[in-house]
Amino acid sequence: MKCRGKSLALERALTGFGAEKSFQRASEQLKEHYGGDLHRSSIREVTLKHAERAAGFVEREGWGPLTVTRTSGASGMGNHG
Repeated sequence: MKCRGKSLALERALTGFGAEKSFQRASEQLKEHYGGDLHRSSIREVTLKHAERAAGFVEREGWGPLTVTRTSGASGMGNHG
């Protein structure tokens, strides 16, 4: 981890954990796998940032709309269209 920042590798791990589980569980997995502590709200922020970037890419490529809804855990991301 970087002080007051997150490396791209850490953001990838957080996004994977956050997209698959609740943000609380993602925080627990971070501790378990990497020994780091990060509040679930920080994991949510990173996960949603990357989900919104992915949605923009999908739309620009013409693959249909990807809706990102702000809920808890993975259930908020899906291809609706």
